Amino acid sequence: MTNVTLRRATPDDLGAVEALVQAAYGPWVELIGAVPGPMQDDYAPAIDEGVVQVMDDAEGVVALLILRPRKDSLLLENIAVAPPRAGHGPWAPIDGRGRPRRPRPWPAAHHPLHPRQNDREHRDLRTRRFREGRGAP
Repeated sequence: MTNVTLRRATPDDLGAVEALVQAAYGPWVELIGAVPGPMQDDYAPAIDEGVVQVMDDAEGVVALLILRPRKDSLLLENIAVAPPRAGHGPWAPIDGRGRPRRPRPWPAAHHPLHPRQNDREHRDLRTRRFREGRGAP
C-alpha cells in the first residue's frame, strides 16, 4: 500500500471529491433504483465549513470523511472510498466494533447473494417462491 495522508479538503479538491462520490455510490443507483443522497449533495459548502477530510496517495484523493461537530459528539455524515481501494486501508482487518474480522468462508464476490453476480437470480428466485405461495418476495 502506498503512503496516504489524511487532511482537510480545500476548494481545489472539489472536483476530486465529487468524482470520488460518483464512483463510490454510482453502483448503487441500479441496485436500489434511485440516486443515493450523497450523489445529490453539494460539497462546496461542506468544504468551506472545513468538515470534509480527504485521504490522498500518489494517485490523488482516494477517500473522504465528512464529520460534523455537534454539542457533545461528531456526526459521521459521509464516508466514501474509491472502489479500487475499498477494503484495503489500514483499518480493513477491523470490523465496525473495533474487533478483528472473522474470516469469511468464501470471498465476497463469490457469495451466493452477492449483488454484482447473483442479484437478478436471487430476485427471480424470491419472486418465483412468492408466486408459488412459498414466502414473501
